[in-house]
Amino acid sequence: MKLVPLLFVSLLGLCVLLTGCGGVPKVGGFTVSVTGFRAIDAASPVNRAVITLRFTSENLVALAFSGSTHKLYLNGSYVGQVKDETPLGLPPLGTATHDVTFTLENPGVVRQGLSLSDQASYRLESVLYYDDLGEKHQVKTNYEGIVALHGLEAAASP
Repeated sequence: MKLVPLLFVSLLGLCVLLTGCGGVPKVGGFTVSVTGFRAIDAASPVNRAVITLRFTSENLVALAFSGSTHKLYLNGSYVGQVKDETPLGLPPLGTATHDVTFTLENPGVVRQGLSLSDQASYRLESVLYYDDLGEKHQVKTNYEGIVALHGLEAAASP
């Protein structure tokens, strides 16, 4: 009779131990959005601008990313991407902004958008990289919104 409760308690303890060592915690609860663009000085190559990204965290712990990549779509059309290897820290339940140099791969989309309005709908597909105990991981996020196109005029000029 005493053997059944002992086996049950042992099995329950083993399950708790195995789930407690479940591996890398999931990173999530954050967004990356575009707040605007800024022209680069006239001496820089054409089709380049500065894009300001806002990282917002809903996590109760601080997050540290070792780099990121971002693909930008304006009015549903691909515009270009940026790879950033600058580390970025996010405070718990906080935000951080980060400027990165962005190369327009499809400036015609920007010119078309500017001919219609000074704003455009956008989608930003982001991949953020982080290390955990020597293992490299990545997390993907998408964000959609409306952004002013000011600052992209020079980069999109032919």
